[in-house]
Amino acid sequence: TAVGPGHSIRCAYYEHERRPVETWDVHAGLEIGVVLEGQMIRHWPGLTRRLGAGQLWLCDAMEAHGFSVPRGQAKVVVAVVWPGAVAISSLAGPFDFLGLFKIPPDRRPRIAPPSARRSVLAAGREFIKTLRHETFREQELLLRVQLLLLEVSRHSDQPATAHRDRRPEGLERILPALKLLEDGREKLVTVDHAAQACHVSRSLFTHLFRAAMGTGFADYARRRRLAQVAVELRSGRTKLSALAPRYGYVDAAHLSRTFRRYFHMTPRDYRDRAGSENRAAAIDTHRQRR
Repeated sequence: TAVGPGHSIRCAYYEHERRPVETWDVHAGLEIGVVLEGQMIRHWPGLTRRLGAGQLWLCDAMEAHGFSVPRGQAKVVVAVVWPGAVAISSLAGPFDFLGLFKIPPDRRPRIAPPSARRSVLAAGREFIKTLRHETFREQELLLRVQLLLLEVSRHSDQPATAHRDRRPEGLERILPALKLLEDGREKLVTVDHAAQACHVSRSLFTHLFRAAMGTGFADYARRRRLAQVAVELRSGRTKLSALAPRYGYVDAAHLSRTFRRYFHMTPRDYRDRAGSENRAAAIDTHRQRR
C-alpha cells in the first residue's frame, strides 16, 4: 500500500539473507530504517554506506536508493512515511524533521558513538513491539518515527533547524495537488493544473509546494511517475514502449533516458535485478507475525 494523505505510514521488519546484488527502489514516502543485527550496505546514486547494528539510514521521497547484504543475515526495521505526517509532527517544536531528509545523502546524519547506537537500537526494537500487538494505530507508529528523528537530531552534527515556511497550513493548501498525483487517473499533472486544483495562482502554488515539500512540484511529479514505472517493472513484463505513453513520455527512449538519470541503471537492468530478488520474511501493518 502506497503512503499518502489517507495512509500515513507503512512499517515492516525484515530478515534479509545474504544478497550481494543491489536491490533498488523509489517511492513517494520518506524512509527511515534501523539495522538491528548484522550488516547492510545502503546505496544511493554514486554513494554506498556500510551500516551495522544500531545505525540507521534516511531516504527522501522519490529518491532512488538500494541495499545489499554482503554476508550473513541482516535484520532491519523500516518505516516509509508520507512527508506530510513528518512535516506537521506535533513533536517537532523548533526542529525541521523534514529537513533531515533533504540533506544530501553523503552528509546525512550518521550514528557513530556506541551510546547513541544503543539508544537507536532500543528505538528500533520498539517498532517491533508495536507491530506485534494484535491491534495498533498508525499514530503509534508515527510517534515511534518522531521519537527516532528526535534521537537522530540529537546526535547529528547537522541537527534539524526550524524552517519558517514549513507549517501545517502550508501543507494543507497543497493537499489537493498531492491527492491529484496519488489518484493516478491523470499520469501527467502540470504545475498549472495542480495550482488550479489548489485554487491559488501558479506562483503562489510553486512557493507553497517548495516550502512544504522541500522540492519543486515538477521534479516531485516526475519522480512520482518514475516510482510508478518502477512498480510496473517489478511486477510485470509490460514493454517499455507501452509504459512510456501511459506515464507521459514521448517514447521508450525518452522514458529510458529519464529513468537512467534518476536510478543510474537502465529499466531493463532494474527489472532484471527485481526479478532476481529473494523473498524476505516481514512483519508489516497488514500481515503480522504471530
